[in-house]
Amino acid sequence: MRVMNMLDEPAKGLFAPAVVGRVLPFIARSLTLGRPPNPFSGPTRAAALEIIAGARKRGRAGSGKRKPAASASPTTAGEPVPALGQA
Repeated sequence: MRVMNMLDEPAKGLFAPAVVGRVLPFIARSLTLGRPPNPFSGPTRAAALEIIAGARKRGRAGSGKRKPAASASPTTAGEPVPALGQA
C-alpha cells in the first residue's frame, strides 16, 4: 500500500488519480472473479458432523472401563537402577 503523508487528509491521498488508477484493476478483478478458493480449507460442515458422530460412536462402543496406563518405569521408587554391565 502506498504510504501517505500523515499531515494530509486521508481522502486527499485515497482519491488521488494515481492511487485510484492503481487500485481499480484489483477491485474489478475481485468483483468479476470472486474470492479465490482457500487452499487450506477444512472439511465441509456435513463432513465435520460425520467425523464427530463417528468419534462419539467409538467412545460409546467401548466397555466403559479404561485400562490403567502402563508404568513408564519397571522399578519402584525405592529400588536403585542397575548400571550397565552390572546386572
